Amino acid sequence: MDATNNLSSAPIVKTRARLTRRGRQVRALALVMLLAAVIVAAISFGTQAFAGDDEPIEVTRVQVQPGDTLWDIAQLSAPRHDVRDAVAEIRRANHLDDATVHPGDQLIIPAHLLDA
Repeated sequence: MDATNNLSSAPIVKTRARLTRRGRQVRALALVMLLAAVIVAAISFGTQAFAGDDEPIEVTRVQVQPGDTLWDIAQLSAPRHDVRDAVAEIRRANHLDDATVHPGDQLIIPAHLLDA
């Protein structure tokens, strides 16, 4: 008689897996860590969303003319500031990747550059 015949005719019994005490502890720890990660992410993203939104920033708009460079605009707009700093702030305010501007572009000049 073949042993495989005996196994194939055996009844199938379904049982639930049981976790040991250590398995339950590992599962609980994993859930706590997941919950902590979600809370930290929520706090982090919530803080970034509201950072700096407390006060409106005063700005002036300047239209780029043919032949203008960002350096020229920074020198004229912020004569009492270091031109490199003014260029950096204008780029930041306008989300510019580099110092390239085109005629007709509207640039935002932060008011604190004009005041000093």
